Amino acid sequence: MEDYGNFVRIAVEAIPENTAIARATAYVRARQAIQRQLDRGAFDEKTRQAIIGRLEDAILDFEAALLVNSGQ
Repeated sequence: MEDYGNFVRIAVEAIPENTAIARATAYVRARQAIQRQLDRGAFDEKTRQAIIGRLEDAILDFEAALLVNSGQ
């Protein structure tokens, strides 16, 4: 299974300024990259949705961690 949490972290680390808008843009790019991979592969719809769901979960987890860490 792919480590989508690491994928999201790397995408955010690549942005010059860690703002909500910049992160949102990074997430769009991450979604597009995963979508391109899915489009090139022979995945059934259930697998495609599961992969997209794991990426979305990783994005939510990353944002939640930012909120928790910002309160420290």
